[in-house]
Amino acid sequence: MSALEPKIVTLLAGTAGVSALVSTRIYPVLIPQDGTLPAITYQRVSGGQINSTDGFSSFENPRIQIDCIATTYAGAKAVAAAVFAAMEAATTFDAILINDTDIYEDEVECYRVSMDFSVWHNTA
Repeated sequence: MSALEPKIVTLLAGTAGVSALVSTRIYPVLIPQDGTLPAITYQRVSGGQINSTDGFSSFENPRIQIDCIATTYAGAKAVAAAVFAAMEAATTFDAILINDTDIYEDEVECYRVSMDFSVWHNTA
């Protein structure tokens, strides 16, 4: 894991609007099998280092997927709105929402809002 993912977790966990909805239930990739909803998962989908003619520039621009999962559609949308506000207000990196999708997970009977962010981060 790069230094970016811990910054995202710290941001989300430390944002009142997010923590009021999910507490500390912010997980990499998957919610634990006995996990409580609502919850958030995050994962790096693509991207990486930005190079210049001199080599690695100390910047990276990965695409980060954040999923907001709840037992109701309104719950998933509320978590997504709080996550969006937190990511937009970030000061240790820049995040731009590039896509969001509403999904119903039939097998586990929950709602998910999946958001993809283009994130610019200085690794120096």
